[in-house]
Amino acid sequence: MSTLPQGLLSLPSPDDKRFAKAVRKVRLMALRCLLSYPVAGLSAPLQSSLVRLREVLVPGARRHSALLLDAVGAPDVLPILLTLAARLGDPEALFPKAIASLMAGLVHYSDKELLRDNILIEFPVDRVQDGRGHRTLLFSPPARALLVDASGFAVQLGDEEGTRVDIPSAPELPNPQPGLEASGDFHRLAEDLPRLHLSLVDANPLSMYEAHPDKDGNAIDLGGKTPEDWQQGLGEGLELIRTALPTWFGELTHALERIVPVGYGERAHLSASYREAPGTVYMTLHPNRVTLAEAIIHETQHGKANAFSWTDALLHNGMSTWTESAVRPDLRPLWGVLLAVHAFVPVSALHHVMAETGHSLTEDDWFRRRRAQVIQGNVNGIKTLKELADPTPLGREMLDSLYALHDFLVAAAPPPPEGIDEDALPPG
Repeated sequence: MSTLPQGLLSLPSPDDKRFAKAVRKVRLMALRCLLSYPVAGLSAPLQSSLVRLREVLVPGARRHSALLLDAVGAPDVLPILLTLAARLGDPEALFPKAIASLMAGLVHYSDKELLRDNILIEFPVDRVQDGRGHRTLLFSPPARALLVDASGFAVQLGDEEGTRVDIPSAPELPNPQPGLEASGDFHRLAEDLPRLHLSLVDANPLSMYEAHPDKDGNAIDLGGKTPEDWQQGLGEGLELIRTALPTWFGELTHALERIVPVGYGERAHLSASYREAPGTVYMTLHPNRVTLAEAIIHETQHGKANAFSWTDALLHNGMSTWTESAVRPDLRPLWGVLLAVHAFVPVSALHHVMAETGHSLTEDDWFRRRRAQVIQGNVNGIKTLKELADPTPLGREMLDSLYALHDFLVAAAPPPPEGIDEDALPPG
């Protein structure tokens, strides 16, 4: 089998650690928000909770910075802190959610002495989402306080007695009792990616904000299917990627942790991701395994570019230069064209390897047309970028690697079937 060209943010080489470093930078920004967000004007309970949290976490960060950054990177914590860092949300509403989920996650590291003192927060808590522990805790009435230290995690319920409940180690669920319910809303998707899961809860404050004119937010919806149906479909899509693009698949350890279901459709497939929620994607379920594999690649690639965008610009004119789109009724900033090409050149690589290895799913007319459609979309997207883009040095390296991979794939592709739209941009 021919060797595909590798490069930054396209098909990574095994020894390229720059994306992992970009993820670390994003988590540092989130941690900085948690540790330095101005407390003036916040309610007294939230102020005191943040002060106490900082008293414990600052020395903990000095001892075990990698572990603390890992905890901050959980998909129930990171999107909230990045939303606050971008000044896009109400700290009074969002900080308690992030703090509660972070405290639940911190206990997973207690054996490594991340915590040498206790953290007690005292404000109403109606739920704790602990994706890393594969569980959600629900309190009615809201719990009064949460306590975490090296020995574990405890809750003071909101009943008249203020009952204390010690929460067992994850993933065990506490016994249900008045004022406390627990559920396992997280379903694993790949044995060798233990953190990657389908989630029936979401922490992204911006998930219902929709930039696409043909979509209306990302409400959680299994689409009439069971979690097992989703696990099977997504698992088969992931297996296609693992087999065809092993180094790209390997980067999922840093790039993707949560898939949120947003419905089912046999004809159209929809997906979304957010700059403030790296590692989380929103997807509809589809009966075609290739379509699901494409969507995983597509949205994960968006997440990679978005992660770099927090600290390392790729285009000087990404948001100031706008262009028409052949697949959307609205104008798009050049950044959107970059995201599309960056997403669909690796999709084209998936098609190439599947065809070259004689995969059974490549034998029908749908696959041949789809492969040609994606290539033609990339041709037009790259043409736009070459005409309009003003890349930074890092952006130039990324574009050059995309162009080289694309040129290889075009040269290796068979002639397109008749009727492929030559004006199409990448479909998505």
